[in-house]
Amino acid sequence: MLLAHTLLQAAGSAAGPVERHLTELAASLQAWPEAVRGVVLAVATFISEDLTTIFAGLLVARGKLDFTSALIACTAGIWVGDGGLWALGRLFGRPALRLPLMRRWIPPESVARAERWFAHRGLRVVIVSRFLPGSRVAAFFTAGMLGARASWFLGWALLAALVWTPMLLGAAVIAAPQIEQGISNLLQLQGGWRFVAPVLSFVVLVCVLRGLELASDWRARRLWRAKWVRRLRWEFWPRWLLCAPCLPWYLLLAARHRSLTLPALANPGLQAHEDSKALVLQALVAGRAEAQVFVARTCRLQTALDGGTPEAAAAEARWLDLSAWMAREALDFPLVLKPDVGRRGHGARLVSTEAEARSYLRAMPFAAVAQEYAPGPHELGIVWVRAPGEAQGRILSVTEKVFPEVVGDGEHDLHDLILLHPRAVLQHRLFLRGHAEQLDWIPGLGAQVPLVTAGHDSQGAIFKDDTRLAGDALRARLDALVPPDAGLCLGRFELRVPDLAALQRGEGFRIVEFGSVAAEATPLDDPQLGPWRGLRLAWRTLIAQWRLLFEIGAANRAAGHRAAGAGTLWRRWRESRRLRKWHPPAD
Repeated sequence: MLLAHTLLQAAGSAAGPVERHLTELAASLQAWPEAVRGVVLAVATFISEDLTTIFAGLLVARGKLDFTSALIACTAGIWVGDGGLWALGRLFGRPALRLPLMRRWIPPESVARAERWFAHRGLRVVIVSRFLPGSRVAAFFTAGMLGARASWFLGWALLAALVWTPMLLGAAVIAAPQIEQGISNLLQLQGGWRFVAPVLSFVVLVCVLRGLELASDWRARRLWRAKWVRRLRWEFWPRWLLCAPCLPWYLLLAARHRSLTLPALANPGLQAHEDSKALVLQALVAGRAEAQVFVARTCRLQTALDGGTPEAAAAEARWLDLSAWMAREALDFPLVLKPDVGRRGHGARLVSTEAEARSYLRAMPFAAVAQEYAPGPHELGIVWVRAPGEAQGRILSVTEKVFPEVVGDGEHDLHDLILLHPRAVLQHRLFLRGHAEQLDWIPGLGAQVPLVTAGHDSQGAIFKDDTRLAGDALRARLDALVPPDAGLCLGRFELRVPDLAALQRGEGFRIVEFGSVAAEATPLDDPQLGPWRGLRLAWRTLIAQWRLLFEIGAANRAAGHRAAGAGTLWRRWRESRRLRKWHPPAD
């Protein structure tokens, strides 16, 4: 408290504040026994570690304090303070994680992953946090909350303090005249200018420490490079940023047709099913055995949510429904489980055992879909359209979805293999989260490890334009799958295909999903198109597709159908966003 009081007095002084108050502080300390002086310095570090160390260095430079005593006192205070933060996390962090709100913010799998990260990279966590002011409280509290062992944490914290404290104390002793002069000049500044120097000093400190981290850790260099590459690669830009230049065209079409929501009327046959994946597939081939063979068998499992919390009894009932369906259809694992209402692959998982299926059903409180696994290996998205009154449809785009994989070398674990992969490192957060339980595993030499099984760019799949596959045979097959009176005019078929040659003949594929109005032509995300060509293609495609949607919606409106209002569509979008927060992690 004495140091803090001295600083407050110095901040309010004008002439020679640093020298005068340093003298007063030295006189006060010298009046006490050496042990008491050490305790005072140690306790002062609880208020501000770095500030206390710097002022101790200034006193050492004036000969008012012994360097060894200052070093021991500051180091001991910093170490005890770090241990106190760890203890607070240990005592209060774990109980907090059991609260429903905290479990929603910090899922159990995230806690488990963080525990392994602390266990295997303790030096980086503790040392780097010690050298980066502003991150210590969060890092050390989290270490205690995640159950880091006391001996482990205190050992690394002591090592960090033994490295940091003499460096800062020695620098303060060497640069004491400059520090005193700089503080005096800073205190004489008026208005907002007095905050410029501290801000610049903090920026320089952060840049220096970041540079040291990049120079000493190849993982940090990989992640730093990946961050900037993502910002330059247009395929990773937010979807709204791609659509924004085309928004005036959409508003012009809306004014021309006197409706903002007219595109929602493109598929009136699906209005009763809203966003249910299972009901959409059932409506697609209802009562037609010849069409059913092209659709993966699907079962809808009802919601398990009761009063805001999923119950074990409801999850058990859903498992019984699932096992009964598997018996009727003569199906076995693996199966695909995914949310019945959801987009972009969120929450989709490939389960291989009963235990995995039960775990998924417990974690997924809302309606889910169980679907037979179509192994592929190819997955494609085909955007198809047939306007009202047309005899045959058209294929607007064909997109092949490539699943990235890493190859083991027998030396690096899966975590490092992801960072070393030129493409996977750009989505490392996604893959590290999806493979949290395997990050310490070291694949053997030449072992191929797929990183994703869901064919969505948001889950890590790579989109490739493959419109060459859009032949007459495939178009005729899709036309036959959708009856002219079904009320389906435009959508994207998600297919799993063993043989691309058979697909061109309109054979051998299985439909796993049918996306309706919001299904844009997915070659927009093909990284091989490049930024300028890709952006031009994206805008041209969006403009053409929006015009087509308005025209189809107008034709259906003229036939007597009515589009949902803007409020209804907004509520559906908000509901889908809310449900996504409860979805288990995708593969």
